[in-house]
Formats: sequence, C-alpha cells, structure tokens
Amino acid sequence: MPRVKTLSFVAEFPLQTTAADEKTLDTRLNAARHLYNACLQECLRRLDLMKQSKAWQAARAMPATVEKRHNKARSQAFGAELERFGFTSREIEKHALSCRNACWIGDHLGSRKPRVCARSGQPSSMRLASAAAHGSNR
Repeated sequence: MPRVKTLSFVAEFPLQTTAADEKTLDTRLNAARHLYNACLQECLRRLDLMKQSKAWQAARAMPATVEKRHNKARSQAFGAELERFGFTSREIEKHALSCRNACWIGDHLGSRKPRVCARSGQPSSMRLASAAAHGSNR
C-alpha cells in the first residue's frame, strides 16, 4: 500500500546577522564539521581493523540463522568484537572529546557538541559494519 502524500509547506526566513555573527556561525559550523569528520574517520578506521580480525572472520563464517531462528551466538560474537575494538557510542564520544580538547575546535564548541557529532557519525559506520557482517564492502 503506497504512502499517502500530505501537503507540506516550507518557509524560509533569512537571518538578519552582523558580519561578526556570520563569522562566529561560520567558525562554529566548520569546527562541528571537522569534529564530525574526525569521528567518522575514527569509526571507519576501527571498522577496517575489526574486519581484519580473525574473530570477525569467524563470526562472519557462522550461519545467520539456525533452524530458521536468528543465530544468537553469531550476534554475540559480533557484539564482542564491537566492544573489543571500541566501536561503541561511549568510545567514539571519548574520541570526539579528545579531538575537541586537542586543537582549536575546543575554543569554538560547547561540551555537548562532541557527543552530538559522535552520535551522528556512528550510525553511518554501523550500517557499514552491518553490511560487512553480511559480506558487502564499502
């Protein structure tokens, strides 16, 4: 059954900013972009390391279903590898925090931004991890 389309409207309002406000916004947005890219790069690095491990290969070799049921042992094996390589939200947030504190980004972003950047970058890499578990490459 197709989705029912509803009418929607988009209203755009220009911001009335000063040159100083624009510079501040530009600096903060660039800092957030750099932090997001650093988190995503770290996630991809950890994913590549995971895919090379023998335990990951062994988990991939396990059948996805056993007697038409989800194979819990396979899921646990993948979960253990995710934990071992620090591919968790907590570890990626720690990486984001260390990146923020190590350079100029910390001067322009508040304490919540590393968490937001880490949480928005990890789902992309988690989809790649899931695809890798099923045999796809990025």
